[in-house]
Amino acid sequence: MDSIDLAVRKLAATGSNLTPQVFIGDENPIREARRYSMVVRLISRGGAVGVLAVVGPKRLRYDESLLLLEALENIA
Repeated sequence: MDSIDLAVRKLAATGSNLTPQVFIGDENPIREARRYSMVVRLISRGGAVGVLAVVGPKRLRYDESLLLLEALENIA
């Protein structure tokens, strides 16, 4: 998981896309996580960029994950 954490931090460092993104299997930019799906939302607060992510099986409920990340962003 440390390598996944590092890769997610690199993704956040780009800060170029605040639109939620869904990665399924081989689409995942994090090689170590390609067995999974990942829903990622970058957030920006006070000039800092952070990452909210849901990692789960490829059959993940993407609609619910996107709603969860939106709700978390609103309280973050």
